[in-house]
Amino acid sequence: MITLARRGKVRSRARIFGSAPDPEALRKNIVRLCFVIYWLLIFEGALRKWAFPSLASVLFFIRDPFLLLVYLMALRGPLPKGWRVLSFGCLVAALYCYLAGVQVLLGYSTLSVAAYGLHNYFLYFPLAWMIYTYFNAKDVQRLLRQTLFVAVPIAVLVAVQFVSSPDAVINKGTSQAGEGVFIVVEGIVRPYGTLTLSIITGVAVLLLLMRGRAGLKLSLREMMPDGPLIRRLLRISIPASIDTLSICICQLWFCYIIHYHFGSFIC
Repeated sequence: MITLARRGKVRSRARIFGSAPDPEALRKNIVRLCFVIYWLLIFEGALRKWAFPSLASVLFFIRDPFLLLVYLMALRGPLPKGWRVLSFGCLVAALYCYLAGVQVLLGYSTLSVAAYGLHNYFLYFPLAWMIYTYFNAKDVQRLLRQTLFVAVPIAVLVAVQFVSSPDAVINKGTSQAGEGVFIVVEGIVRPYGTLTLSIITGVAVLLLLMRGRAGLKLSLREMMPDGPLIRRLLRISIPASIDTLSICICQLWFCYIIHYHFGSFIC
């Protein structure tokens, strides 16, 4: 349940983004959209590989409208928990936009490459704060329970993919490009199930850590920079880096001397 502790800020934001919504209704709508994003994440690879391979590039962005809708709805609610860390991430994203813009203007990159990098690195970054703010224990348990149910048939699919050849339809899909096939050794593939990347385990572990189970829980306070610890690490790492750098410089200098004086004999 969301408690609107900052009612003044919520009202001021509501005047900008519309009337103040019912907190519980807003929470449930955001949770539903997060569920949609999650299941599209799980089954997007199946749609791209087997159902609609010709639309693979379009389906790669199928989650983005739901994600942007989550952010728009969250603007009508309270500030997310740990919003200071989120603000720092947004600042880093703004710095990325500035550097990418400079590279595009100088001709070192293209606008499409810069937009693709922004999408992959920063678009989903605020979603963790949305989940942390609007999910309750029942939502997390429901998501994990559904994930475990789906994991059973996916495990069977992974086993079949492992024993199948890399050229089999179950591995490379119905297209001729063979997208998502990663060959570990000759004739052995790394199976991904319905995914194009192996991420389902990481998402499940992240959700568990965010809500806290078995004495394990992510704490935003502990993720804040620790000045004394950073100074102690720098006191050790900087001399070690200088030592390693000096060895590399001496080795390069030695190679230069050998090449300068005896290069003709070697050739």
